Amino acid sequence: MKLGRANGEVARWDEDGQRWTTDLGSAPHDVVELLQRPQPATSPAPARGAQPAEPAGLPFQPTSLRGVMISEEHFVRGARTMVKHFMPAPARAVIGTYERVTRRTFPALKPAPRFYEVPAFYFGSHTSIVPDGASVRFPDSTRFRDFELELGAVVTRAWDPDEQGPPTAADVIGAFTVVNDFSARDLQWQDERRSPFSGVVKAKSFATGMAATVVTADEILPRWDRVTGRVRVNGELWCEGSTAGGRFSLDEVIAHIAADERLSPGEVISLGTLPGCCGLELDRFVQPGDEMVLELDGVGTLTNTVAT
Repeated sequence: MKLGRANGEVARWDEDGQRWTTDLGSAPHDVVELLQRPQPATSPAPARGAQPAEPAGLPFQPTSLRGVMISEEHFVRGARTMVKHFMPAPARAVIGTYERVTRRTFPALKPAPRFYEVPAFYFGSHTSIVPDGASVRFPDSTRFRDFELELGAVVTRAWDPDEQGPPTAADVIGAFTVVNDFSARDLQWQDERRSPFSGVVKAKSFATGMAATVVTADEILPRWDRVTGRVRVNGELWCEGSTAGGRFSLDEVIAHIAADERLSPGEVISLGTLPGCCGLELDRFVQPGDEMVLELDGVGTLTNTVAT
C-alpha cells in the first residue's frame, strides 16, 4: 500500500480506481501512526464520491536520520574520483600504476577494516530533510554538488533491545521511501582528511531529500536487496542501479543500529547509495538550476532542483 499526506490528511493510492484518496474513515492524520496499527489484508475501497488528492510535502516528520553504507563497490568507485580531483598528481600516478599493473584495488581506496565487520552508518540531520519538489541549496563554498539514490526504511514500532533483544527488520520497519543523500564532495574530502569527525558533517547535514510517499513494508521487505532504480537530470538518464550486492543483510543492519539503542517510530534509516547512482561514481556533478529525478521501482519518485 502506498501512502502520503494531502490536505492535512493521510492519502492512499487506490489501485482499482488508479487515483489517490483521503477517504480513509477513522484513520489518523499521521502516516507513521497509521502504520503502527494492524494493517488489513486488503485495502478498503474508497467511498463513492471520494475526491482524489495528490500527496505533497513530507509524508511524516522524521524523528531521526541515519545513513548506512554497505556497498564496497560504491565506496571504491567514489574513492577513485576523490583521488582524481583532490590528490596531488604524483599520488594519482602511483595509485593508477598500481591498479593497472596488479589489476587490483589500491588498498587505501578500500573502506577501513571496521566496514567489513559491522554495518557502517552515521547520523544525519533530520531537521534538514526537504520534500519532493523542493529547491535544495548546497553550501556556497562547494563546487562538487552531488546526489545519491537510496532506499529509505521507516521505523514504525518502538523497540527496546534491553527488554526485547535484537530486532529483525520485520520487527520495526513498517515502510520504505526514496531518499536523496545530497553531498558536497569537496567539503567531504576536506573533513575526511583533516577533521576528527570524518567527512559526514557539513558535507551532508545541509539537506537530505525524501519522497512525498511511502510504501508499506510488505511490498518491499521481501525484495529490499534487489530494488532497481535510476536517476535523471534535466530529463537525461544519468545512471541506473540496484540495491543488490550489499555486504550485510537488512536484519544485520537493523540489529547493529539497535544494539544498546532504543528505536522509536518515525526514525528514517537510509540504506546506502545504489552502486553507480551518485555523481561521485560517475564523475559528473549537478549544477545550479538542474532538476534531479530519482526513482525506485515499486517505491516511488523524488524530484528536487539545485537552487541557483
